[in-house]
Amino acid sequence: MTKRIVFFFYMSLFFLPSFAGEESYTYSEIKKEPKSPKTDYKIIYDSECNIPVSSFQAEILEFPVRLDYVYRIKGFPDKEKDFTKGISACFAGIFNGHSTLMIGGGCNFPDISAADGGSKKYYRSIYAAEVTEDSLFTWEKIGEFPQDVAYGVTISTPDGILCIGGMNAKKRLNTVYRITLKNKKAVLETLPALPCTLDNMTGSLLGNVVYVAGGNKNGIPCNDLYCLDLDSLSKGWQKLQDFPRSPRIQAVSVAQIGPHGEQIFCLWGGFSTSDGNRQATLSTDGYAYSPSTKKWVSLPDPTNNEGETVSLGGGSIIALSDSLILCTGGVNKDIFLQALKHNAPDYLLHPIEWYRFNNRLLVYNSRQKRWKEIAKVSETARAGASLIFDGYGYLLINGELKPGIRTPDITRILLKTETNSKPINRIIPNKNEY
Repeated sequence: MTKRIVFFFYMSLFFLPSFAGEESYTYSEIKKEPKSPKTDYKIIYDSECNIPVSSFQAEILEFPVRLDYVYRIKGFPDKEKDFTKGISACFAGIFNGHSTLMIGGGCNFPDISAADGGSKKYYRSIYAAEVTEDSLFTWEKIGEFPQDVAYGVTISTPDGILCIGGMNAKKRLNTVYRITLKNKKAVLETLPALPCTLDNMTGSLLGNVVYVAGGNKNGIPCNDLYCLDLDSLSKGWQKLQDFPRSPRIQAVSVAQIGPHGEQIFCLWGGFSTSDGNRQATLSTDGYAYSPSTKKWVSLPDPTNNEGETVSLGGGSIIALSDSLILCTGGVNKDIFLQALKHNAPDYLLHPIEWYRFNNRLLVYNSRQKRWKEIAKVSETARAGASLIFDGYGYLLINGELKPGIRTPDITRILLKTETNSKPINRIIPNKNEY
């Protein structure tokens, strides 16, 4: 039987596999000098796992990913007083050919909390910082969106960062911008508009085609899927087959290679509010859309190491390679669904711990269609955060710790990987490589 031991780690600890004979293995703790400010986190590993070595080797081949290091990045834009309190649902990406991180838009409750009836504030400023391996970023304002905006989709491409849809306090948006960097300033190019307003949707890039799914369509939760071929902009956005079952707000998605070697658009999580005859729903299951077959197929629910289903709604997702996905954060499925169904007046009044946002780092193998929990990290228990690869690690940017309470933290997650799989969502010099 597997014994579960909880290790409380500081930043200077990580682990590597250590074999103990032919029939079992253990994970050993190895100290590492801290290279940045410490962040407390706890990790649950299998210790003294009495399983055959052959099974262990198969597990490593299937999930060749381990948590190495987690630390906070210092520095956050300080040109706007309210912005410094942290935001959620912002646009965030890396400029191709530049070691430059961009964040823009977003929203928060700067003066009075949501629990006390405060008003949500939206932003339009665009900021950039040079990315280094250090734990300090220096930010400069490089431009503005034409309007305040949050809750859209960001997609980094070799030709610029796409900022799609979203909303603000006055209206919902169908705008699409491609942002490039010129002389350290943001240049906004208007691309074909969405055929409807979309906010709180999800999106990803397959090859040079952008896909967006779900969210609120003209203010109503939807099952829609749209695509835009960046090589044929004149064709505009195309409506594709809806995904099955319930509509999904704040789902997560990513591009991958499926079990048969085909490109797929993977979708998990999300929720839908009640409306007339439709009851509120919370989805944990997933679906994959194949552009070649133009059909959706089901994907397994995310699960932790105890076999419990995990909600990724409101969480963050990124491809580690063409067959491995990293997922963080998201709301607790039971607590959030009860809030959707019963609209409890005291829902916003509880302490952060009560909401039990997902603190697990989950990895999914898209070819084997299997999930694995690789760590528990309190720093990643957020909703509405952005997750991007910055050339050194994976940056988890801001988000909320509980409904209405944002964090200004930027956390860098370093992973140890041993895979030859080709990455498909990292920025690459040659867009024709894939």
